[in-house]
This record gives sequence, C-alpha cells and structure tokens, in this order.
Amino acid sequence: MTIVILISIILAIVILTGIVMFSLARKREKEGKSVKTSYHALYNFGKFIVSFSVVIMVVFFGLQIPFYAGLPLLALGLLYLAVGWANREKWY
Repeated sequence: MTIVILISIILAIVILTGIVMFSLARKREKEGKSVKTSYHALYNFGKFIVSFSVVIMVVFFGLQIPFYAGLPLLALGLLYLAVGWANREKWY
C-alpha cells in the first residue's frame, strides 16, 4: 500500500513539474524570446537522476518493496545523460 502512495506522489511531482515547464516555455515563445537548451545542465541533471534512482532502488530493495519502481527514473536519467553527452560540443 505504501508503494502505491509513494509512486503516486512521485508521479504527481513529475506531472506538475512538466506542466509548469511547458507553460513557462509557451510564455517565452509568445514573448518572442529564444530558448537555448543547456546540454551541460541536461547532462548534470541526468547524473543526478541516475544516482537518485539507484538510491531509491537500493532503499526499496532493503525495505522489501518492489525495487523496480525506480526503473522509470533510471530510464529518464539515462536518456538525459545520452542527450547531454551527444551534444557535448554545445556545452559552453
């Protein structure tokens, strides 16, 4: 039961963050300001997400909660790492 609550909270945070980021991007687009992607920040965020998901999976495994709940975060972190690394010539 606690896993359902924890996954629901994490999912709600991810969805709310996505909505806020989408609305901010729309606002900047309407104002005519160009948005430049920081691939270095994306890479660093990917490193953080990967390490965070590994910690979550270890803690869940220790608490005998299905540890695969951290796999979506791991996949997201690996995706961010790949995109940031592929565009490393645009970091600075």
